[in-house]
Amino acid sequence: MGLQSAQGTAQAKGFHGLTSHDSPGRDRMQAFDRNGKVCGQAPGPGVKLKGQPVRITAVKFEEECP
Repeated sequence: MGLQSAQGTAQAKGFHGLTSHDSPGRDRMQAFDRNGKVCGQAPGPGVKLKGQPVRITAVKFEEECP
């Protein structure tokens, strides 16, 4: 899923503590959410949140997830 779509879906379901990070670990800024795809999230799907943020890892669309 695209990063921008994933963030929009999560926010529509009430998750507002979202952070996104460069999946390969190169510390690149994600200036354009629409240019990225999701590789993973923590905590994972179905986990009940207790106030902690949802961390999304992503790469550019033309890259492979690690």
